[in-house]
Amino acid sequence: MSLHTTTTLSVEDICTQRKKKQQLFLPKNRFEKISPYDGTYTQFDFDMRRKAETLKYERTDTKMGKKTQRSLWSNVVQTRAAQPKNRKVAYNKRDNRYDTYVYNNAVDVCDASAAPAPSSNSDVPGDINLYLDHNVPLYNYKISRDYGILFPSPVFNVYAQTTKDTSMSYTSYTNAMTIYPLDTPTSTTQINLSIPVSFYITGTANKPSIFTGIDVSLTSISYRIMFNDSIVSTGTTTLPDVHDIVFDSTLNTNDQIHGDLYLGTIDIFDLTVNSTADYVFDVVYQPMFTNFPPITVTENIDSLDYGIKAHPTETTTVTNLTFNTSASTDSSSVIIESYSQGEEIVSIFRYREDILATTTPTAPIVPPTAPVAPRILSEHVFVSVVKYNNLPRYELRNTTLRNGIYYVDDSSYNPALTYIVNDGSYYFVNIPTAYPMTILNAWAPLTLWRNNNDVGYDYGGTYSEYVTTTYQETEEITTLDPSQNGTYNFIYESAILDICGNYSDVSGISLYNNVIGFMGGEHVLYYS
Repeated sequence: MSLHTTTTLSVEDICTQRKKKQQLFLPKNRFEKISPYDGTYTQFDFDMRRKAETLKYERTDTKMGKKTQRSLWSNVVQTRAAQPKNRKVAYNKRDNRYDTYVYNNAVDVCDASAAPAPSSNSDVPGDINLYLDHNVPLYNYKISRDYGILFPSPVFNVYAQTTKDTSMSYTSYTNAMTIYPLDTPTSTTQINLSIPVSFYITGTANKPSIFTGIDVSLTSISYRIMFNDSIVSTGTTTLPDVHDIVFDSTLNTNDQIHGDLYLGTIDIFDLTVNSTADYVFDVVYQPMFTNFPPITVTENIDSLDYGIKAHPTETTTVTNLTFNTSASTDSSSVIIESYSQGEEIVSIFRYREDILATTTPTAPIVPPTAPVAPRILSEHVFVSVVKYNNLPRYELRNTTLRNGIYYVDDSSYNPALTYIVNDGSYYFVNIPTAYPMTILNAWAPLTLWRNNNDVGYDYGGTYSEYVTTTYQETEEITTLDPSQNGTYNFIYESAILDICGNYSDVSGISLYNNVIGFMGGEHVLYYS
């Protein structure tokens, strides 16, 4: 069949072409809206979230509400810092001295906007309480959608798509790839294809059988270029690296036989397709085998099927079968090269499974947390435990040495805050007895977490080093690898963190409690 721009297509051909283009995900051809109603939140929760967001009356395009330089200076000179009210004496075992810390009590943190308030406070009619819950997704608020018709023109000339593990039986031709020349400079396009394939065989034994040295010889693979149901051109591919397969099998009645063996890649060169009429083409294959199956196999195995599998995801899989032939070590990647008048043009290839895994509908918007600049951790660190939304969290408070006394910064817990550390020793004090702390450092050999208490010093009737425990990684801790498992000292009151070099280029070490877990301390200390 010869396809030219002047060819008149039937209604059936036009409809078939449209269906094929819709399956290519290029561009998006429909709008998919995801529902947030998964049982976690109700319609009332989503409505309340939108109401609270609207009543903020936030305006980002004006200076309204911003303080002037004069008012900011007035706040600075008129604000007096509260004098510390509490005093703490901690024994420093390493330096054999007692250090004094003065501090104000830690302040628990709770989102004030989450507290219900009468609607009358916001001049909203009705007798209801309004509140802002950041945990509820912001749904149907400032909607912005992308439709397929608005997508920009593609930056490639030829698009190819297929599915993984496509079985191509010896009995018929099977589609192994769809090709769409959609933006090419000439009327015809030449394409070179390289497709990975494996041999497969399946069946069910109808009687006890023993097969030894069964030889399967793949002699040829025919291909056709199809426009809908019409053949555009035909040919034969190259044979893969492995094309003679030998296997053994011992079966009982009703045993299932299954095998996959990677063979390598098959190639087609100088495949020519029409590229001016906006057509979609399919490349279909049929393998041919010699002297297989022998009569002993056909008589003893029911539902026998065999052939080659395009784009296999496994190198070798077997059930009740042993391959005596080694799998190919050839590349398992698809290669597509396109040319127009001898010049290479841009081609892209995608698997349908990968597209479906990454193009899920947009979920309801959750406002991002504003970034917080990291702080440099002071040499002496005062540890507090605060309640953040009613959950215990470690807060590291810097200190300043003045006249022999360490003054502790006021409590200002922020869950997004991290700290920068460097070579040296960091003294942690005031670690609560109820929340003994360790540093997860199994993967950071240049850090040491040590007890800095005098074991004879009484902090309430017990020694200050907590019992050791084995930390086992849980599924929730996705940023740590299995090497994190180990035995750690959980210490309260005073401890020393020694750092002797860059322990990580990626993530910070974590604070951990043996009962509650991270307590907001995951990846909080970064080396710089």
